[in-house]
Amino acid sequence: MLRPARKSLRKRGTRGAGKKIAEAETIIAKEQLRKAEEAARRAQTVETPAVETPAVEPPAVETVETPAADPQTSTTTQWLSVISIIISLVGIFYKREEIKKVFAQKSPPEGSTPPPVDFRPQPVKSS
Repeated sequence: MLRPARKSLRKRGTRGAGKKIAEAETIIAKEQLRKAEEAARRAQTVETPAVETPAVEPPAVETVETPAADPQTSTTTQWLSVISIIISLVGIFYKREEIKKVFAQKSPPEGSTPPPVDFRPQPVKSS
């Protein structure tokens, strides 16, 4: 069976038309923005007549004092820091034998030690 030829579902030229419409909308938007900026600039330059307003005192603000913390008390953060230090010290106490082994000096190997190596060059003999 032969299939009928497919017709393009998209019309030609719609892509270009959409682009032109978008460009036109952009131009119109820029022009409206320019006009609005001009109107705002004009509104700033035009001074409005000063209207006398009666002086109004601001309402009295009540200050609420929070009770000051006693300087002898510790905050939660301070307590957590102290507990952390204590736990670290306890851990070191229980690991002390292992730590001693790491830092202990190793005994020199038994036997004769080789003479130290001298890396200085030998003096040149002149004849």
